[in-house]
Amino acid sequence: MAWILVAFLVGVSAAAGAVYALTAKRRQPKEAPDVWPVTARPLTSFGERRTWAWLAHTMPEQQIAPKVPLARFTHPGTGPDAAHWFKRLNGIYCTFTVLSVDGRVLGCVDVENDKWPTQASQDTKYNVLTQLDIPYRLVDPKQLPDPAALRAEFLREPAVDTSAYARLQEEYTARNTLDAIFEEKRQTRADALDSFPTDKNRRARHKEHQLQPVQPTAAANESAPVRSTVRAS
Repeated sequence: MAWILVAFLVGVSAAAGAVYALTAKRRQPKEAPDVWPVTARPLTSFGERRTWAWLAHTMPEQQIAPKVPLARFTHPGTGPDAAHWFKRLNGIYCTFTVLSVDGRVLGCVDVENDKWPTQASQDTKYNVLTQLDIPYRLVDPKQLPDPAALRAEFLREPAVDTSAYARLQEEYTARNTLDAIFEEKRQTRADALDSFPTDKNRRARHKEHQLQPVQPTAAANESAPVRSTVRAS
């Protein structure tokens, strides 16, 4: 019986050692590559840039910061799970955060599209920001809200006559129209360039055309003179 117990302990120790070695190997950080497997991309989309310009015109005295994580302007609370939930907030952000000149958050704006934000993400941001007494708005870049109403909500200003911002809205609408026309022309030109044959393809087709034998047409055969091979006697 003793040897069975010894064999059992040896097996358990070997298994534990293998698990520990595998776990330690996974925990070892990988060395940074010489060439990172990443490519550049724009920070904002066309609809987000349109909303960014509108916010800058609506609240020119404030700062507009794009895509700031909620953990950047919050503190973890107390409790056993506080660190876990705070870490989760580090991966959640709003499209734009409106800031005062001293860095105080005045409100957050999400730009809506077909896939973003998800309902769960929207609910989380709404609950957290409401708890912090920070206004949160979800806007459609194609139909932006009234500037006076947004200023009253974010800046806690008394409601003012909307006509005070009529000129601002007209200027933004004109700029927005020009941007849309420019974007449409740019996309049309890009599509045309994509469909245009490259120099390599043109050279290949030209060479192929030169190598093909010239076939006489039926009309040419009919009009060509026929020489007689019979000698006059």
